[in-house]
Amino acid sequence: MPEDPHQPITLGMQLELRELYPDDYMREVEKAMTIAKDLEACKALLRGETVPPERIDWEQAERYGRKR
Repeated sequence: MPEDPHQPITLGMQLELRELYPDDYMREVEKAMTIAKDLEACKALLRGETVPPERIDWEQAERYGRKR
């Protein structure tokens, strides 16, 4: 990937990113970012660890079918 944020990403770069970060993985990242109240909770969710209920945004979690 280019270091310059103004340099366009080519089709080849997009394909490389898709290979490194498949859609299923990116959906899990988006879900964790949405329901976690802080970065550490987000990282714990991505690792599959249990997160204390007070560190979860339950309104958002319910959108993904999670219950308290």
